[in-house]
Amino acid sequence: MRRGVLTQSELIQSIGWKDGQMEIKYRDDGAVFIYSGVSRSLYEALKRSPHPGEDWLKIRDSYSYRRVSK
Repeated sequence: MRRGVLTQSELIQSIGWKDGQMEIKYRDDGAVFIYSGVSRSLYEALKRSPHPGEDWLKIRDSYSYRRVSK
């Protein structure tokens, strides 16, 4: 999965999406997580958001996830 850099977020360094799975790399420790069941429209909305990290924190507990690095 290829992630794109989010310059407008202090929390999220990069974000990617493929087949219902969204991959997020966090800035603070470089950890990468994959969240399952995320719609493409939500992924696109986060990319367009002026505050994607804040928006994601409000809803991320709704999705199952696994840590894939660090």
